[in-house]
Amino acid sequence: MESSQSPDTPVDVDMVLDGLNRVQREAVTSEAEVLQILAPPGSGKTRTLTSRVAWLLANGMNPSNIIVATFTNKASKEMKERISKMIGGGLEHRLIIGTFHSIATRYLRKYGHLIGLPSGFGIADTSDSATIISRIIKKNKYSTMDGNDAGNVKSRISNLKSKMQSVDEYIASQKKSSHNDEFAKIYSQYEKDLKSSNLLDFDDLLLRCLDLLRAHPLCVSNIETVLIDEFQDTNLVQFDLMCLFASRRNKITIVGDPDQSIYGFRAAEIGNLNTMRDVYPHTIVINLEENYRSSAAILTCSLEVIEQDKSRPQKGITPTHEVGISPVLRQLPSADAEARWIAQEVLRLRAVTGNLFSFDDIAILVRSGGLAREIETQMTQKCIPYRLLAGIKFFERAEVKTVLDYLRVILDPNNNEALLRVLNTPRRGLGDKAFKELSAMAEKKETSIWNIVQKAARGDIKMGGISSPGIVGLSKFVKVIKDTQNALKSEESDDPQMVSKIIQSLLEKIDYKVFVAEKLQGEFDDRWQHVEEFITQAVEFCENLIAGIDEPDLPDTEAGGEPVEESVLAVALGKFLATAALASVKEGPEATGNGDGAGVLTISTIHNAKGLEWPIVFIPGCYTGSIPHSRSDDHDEERRLLYVAMTRAQALLYLSYPSELRDRKSGEMQDSNLCSFLAESKLKTLMTDRGPSITLESILSFSNIMSRACPTQETVQATINAAGLSMLDDWVESDDPTSKYGGYSKDPYEGGYGSQPQYGVKRGYQRSSSNGFSTYSSYSAPAYNRTNSYPSTSRTTMTSKLSVHSTTMQGFKSANSHMHTLANSKLECEADIRKASMKRKSDKISEENLGSQPSQPKASKKQAGKDKPQNTVTNYFRKPSDGLPEPQPISQAPKATLEKKEKFIYLSSSPERLSSKSDVITQNCQLRDQMRKNPPTSTFTSVAGMIGGSTSYTAPTTMSRMAAAAANPGSSTSSSTTSGSTKTLGMRRTMTGWNNRQHK
Repeated sequence: MESSQSPDTPVDVDMVLDGLNRVQREAVTSEAEVLQILAPPGSGKTRTLTSRVAWLLANGMNPSNIIVATFTNKASKEMKERISKMIGGGLEHRLIIGTFHSIATRYLRKYGHLIGLPSGFGIADTSDSATIISRIIKKNKYSTMDGNDAGNVKSRISNLKSKMQSVDEYIASQKKSSHNDEFAKIYSQYEKDLKSSNLLDFDDLLLRCLDLLRAHPLCVSNIETVLIDEFQDTNLVQFDLMCLFASRRNKITIVGDPDQSIYGFRAAEIGNLNTMRDVYPHTIVINLEENYRSSAAILTCSLEVIEQDKSRPQKGITPTHEVGISPVLRQLPSADAEARWIAQEVLRLRAVTGNLFSFDDIAILVRSGGLAREIETQMTQKCIPYRLLAGIKFFERAEVKTVLDYLRVILDPNNNEALLRVLNTPRRGLGDKAFKELSAMAEKKETSIWNIVQKAARGDIKMGGISSPGIVGLSKFVKVIKDTQNALKSEESDDPQMVSKIIQSLLEKIDYKVFVAEKLQGEFDDRWQHVEEFITQAVEFCENLIAGIDEPDLPDTEAGGEPVEESVLAVALGKFLATAALASVKEGPEATGNGDGAGVLTISTIHNAKGLEWPIVFIPGCYTGSIPHSRSDDHDEERRLLYVAMTRAQALLYLSYPSELRDRKSGEMQDSNLCSFLAESKLKTLMTDRGPSITLESILSFSNIMSRACPTQETVQATINAAGLSMLDDWVESDDPTSKYGGYSKDPYEGGYGSQPQYGVKRGYQRSSSNGFSTYSSYSAPAYNRTNSYPSTSRTTMTSKLSVHSTTMQGFKSANSHMHTLANSKLECEADIRKASMKRKSDKISEENLGSQPSQPKASKKQAGKDKPQNTVTNYFRKPSDGLPEPQPISQAPKATLEKKEKFIYLSSSPERLSSKSDVITQNCQLRDQMRKNPPTSTFTSVAGMIGGSTSYTAPTTMSRMAAAAANPGSSTSSSTTSGSTKTLGMRRTMTGWNNRQHK
């Protein structure tokens, strides 16, 4: 099998490489035999890996000789869709692509007989394993103390299998104790029960495939190259499988990021990256360094967290978006107050952006599921629709699981676990005594429960635990199973619709619809739709399988395969059941809330959110004991977990924690401490303690990031008026630890979305409303203690006496807008931006340009001429200013802005300019130009000016400009504006796929 097979149709190589940056192209077209592509969050790893596969196909490699291993079925499906768009011709269907478990299953189905594995083996899903272990513990009256409950036992067994440690090896490695002895007995009996039911659990699939390939390497003799996604999540077994898959030619490409290794509790080995370089010394490493997801402000804070690990290699990451709005770190009095603040902030953000954000754009990520309960309560009270990403799996739903188990029994009656679940469903007059007697007799005679059931139904054996009605029920059950088996085996047609007819006939024979209606009276319609959806999925899977679209047969090799004697439909149905057992797509509950078409907010654990992204991300519960978790011994992994959560955000990032927590045992309130990873002094200067005040400039930036039409000023004003919400994050409680002006008597937005706030009067601040904007009428405005931004709580235009404003202040501020702000303070700036080969050096600042600012220390000539550090976000850092701006009346006329310059310079770190503009971005640019020519004079514009900066929208800042501003707080660089639109590289990756995202 040495020869390659060219694609059936010519492949457009330019289409494969189109949209990739220089480093991505280098990775895609590399001639290296063993290649590591290290890809930080948002750097386009999926696009790069997919393009690598397409490039190999375009250069004549046979798709049947390529293995692509992913960690989710969703990722596999997404890669197939992308490859199809790139090259077409159906080549993606001939790839051996899927999760490690699904690929292992395919090899075991074809070659398992070589190691004595029955071809009809079943797969024990999570519920099967839990049921077996629970039964063993209950039967033997083992103690569930010290972690010997079903869940912990299964995790321990899985962990041992992932490290390739058998029962005997475990016993030999442990000290003698009653606890260890009980666990060893449970482990041993678990293995016996799996074998007697002809089942393999998830870990066994990998281990048995490992046994197969070690004994019969010819099974993969055709494989020319292996590609692995999310390599940092592989365990020891998966690493060995990768080596065996590639053993014939040793050509491997992996994509991973050690900073995102968060599955140590599943035995994932972060050291596999280094082990791979040891095993393959000629490994080439390529680092993707451009981030297309997050704003520079979010990326800066994220890197400050992950770089606290001094053992990790330092890597530069360059953002392609502008600086943006500073992340928020908010302290609330309690977990309940934290949840209420999040709910209010969600509603406020939608209102002040003219509903630019839908609820689909917002995610709340928690360390563990228990932290979501109070948040769910507040979402319900505020009528915010939400879903739990870590919800019930579709195939685990009771009404679907029962049908699934019937089909398992029909294909393999020796599957004891499935048989016991359906034997009395619907009821057939069997009680617990009957089940115990059937199981005991099967164990005594060393046979399957199915054989005992058949004998009891025929009257060959007498069983005191089964009544006469029970015997009649068993007889009917046996007849249903055998009739369906015969129908499936005798069906010579390969029409997938016959699968639907067979399943529907089965359900009619057992009166399943009547059973579901009686059991689930109030939910029957929804539950029966799930059953119908299951049948539809079965038909579609069989249809695609027969057509060769999904899971085509593995190519024949010198090892030879086992001949298939079953009917086409029986084989297809068996593969469908295996796919159902391995399914990883999770489904949450139905959306709850107002159902106004605004989408559904996502609540998820951080682990389940990995690989996803949202424009707005909230991370509550950032206290010691949650992050890092009290039961975690690996603080480095906990730090990486927080880093993963922070890098899910595109435009806005919120972190919060309660100042007090209720002790679970005593019920008393106890002080909590901020997560140690966020307590660094440098980090605090990059964050604010209140939610951002959104400006028109911010909204324009958000619109272009998400490739959406920017709402007009009138639309924004209308949504604010309708919602009755404040422009500012002014939610407080009387005991809010961050409040400097007391609190109101109640939550002003308790009525939910669309309700009018009811404010109390506190310390002379009378709330009034003008054009929908909440203002303070008072002798002075309350001040927030902020480190790097100065939002106002009154309607005033701010004229700072400071010489420098932070570029990470609120308003999604670009370097160009920063220059306009400096101009408003009558600063004259000059910049001399120069290109360098590998390092971009910031401009030299003339001492004379700062002479008009006595509050700013003069830079020495030595400092002014000193080279700046390399322009990556890792050295971007703002120091807090020493003073506060003075408020002035709102009636003051806006100050003049700098005249727009026509010249522009793009540095090597800048994204290329768009050759053509989308309709949406063009529309946004027109709106921007209109705002420049005719500056609006309404309250909204005043607030925009107050928060800081021109209302004009400018090109994304380059890291040279950012670094220059950061390195010299007293200096500034002039910024040239472009006449065209900016290039937007951060189109949102949704949970249902990618939407034409460049560089991804």
